[in-house]
Amino acid sequence: MTTEQPLAALARETGCTADLASEHGRWELYQAAFGALPLLRAALAHEPDTALRTSVLLRVLDLVDDHEPWLELVPDDTYAQRRSREVGVLRRAADLAPEEIDLPGWSDWLQLRLAEMPAPTVLRALAAEGRTKRIRRLATAALRVVPG
Repeated sequence: MTTEQPLAALARETGCTADLASEHGRWELYQAAFGALPLLRAALAHEPDTALRTSVLLRVLDLVDDHEPWLELVPDDTYAQRRSREVGVLRRAADLAPEEIDLPGWSDWLQLRLAEMPAPTVLRALAAEGRTKRIRRLATAALRVVPG
């Protein structure tokens, strides 16, 4: 199967008319395809631009429960592996015990996302020791409206 076949199927499914020969056009197509994940995965499997493939995959991780089939598209990408783990932390935020909180090991991306979650235990830790002033400020503000 050539790159054009999965891209063409995805373009038909989404109705996207972007220039698929350019990275910008394929990015536009991929953004329109989050409602057609099986076709999106097939197209990404043939995406020649590694950075583009990884960028799309990072967005997909928020949408799917099973990350493994998607991570197979970027097998040696430690950044994608880390993001997958962090999405798992994000999904369990309200249930994290204090000993599971690893602020030094968590990226700014994760800390910022957690600072907006209704998870009092995590918010208290972020308000006190979040990596940046912005994270600490967001967590403090969230604590004012989150019960517990």
